[in-house]
Amino acid sequence: MRVTFVHLSGSKRGRAETLDLDRIRIGSDPGNEIAFDPAADAPVRPFHAAIQFANCEFILTDLRGSGGTFVNDRQVEEVILQDGDVLEFGLGGPKVRFRVRPEERAACLPFRDILDDSKALARATYRGPRVDFQAVAEELARRKLIRPATTGGFLGDVQPHQLTYDAQTAAGGSGGPLFDERGRVIAVNFAVLQGFPGANYGVPIRLALDLLGPPPPKASR
Repeated sequence: MRVTFVHLSGSKRGRAETLDLDRIRIGSDPGNEIAFDPAADAPVRPFHAAIQFANCEFILTDLRGSGGTFVNDRQVEEVILQDGDVLEFGLGGPKVRFRVRPEERAACLPFRDILDDSKALARATYRGPRVDFQAVAEELARRKLIRPATTGGFLGDVQPHQLTYDAQTAAGGSGGPLFDERGRVIAVNFAVLQGFPGANYGVPIRLALDLLGPPPPKASR
């Protein structure tokens, strides 16, 4: 995955270096992928630090010499880098800004991590009233309208003809309701992709209502 180092100070100030490597070595030795001037950038050791790309993360490791490595003004031995972090090699040494394009990192993330991010976003942005789904299911069961096995989850994709969500659905669950956070039925379960958690499908309730037709007229008294 491509990353860019924007030099904020030191002999390379004003320059940017973009690399696409799984391991990036940093130091004053000319053999490093990010090589500093040993005279102008004196706090930098010959083999000062390394960045390893693994499991969709960039891990910065200080190579334990004198001077230290700093991320956002904090000395570190090992840390997962985030886009925009400022790295400093040696106290008073050159500073660089670490940049990775969000779309590249998103393309690398496993589906489960993307789904977890979506859940966190939903929790952070939803401000409407909450519903106790267990209580809703118990009441429907009390009225003998359902025999529930309730699960919870989040929508992963919304299309005109189907919803995709990660609420666990068992075989035989077709026809069961999918509730939103306000307790409203928004879809009817119809399929699950075996062996791929997080891929359950529902028919939007508006389509199901179209199949049912208009409700019968109320009896007059």
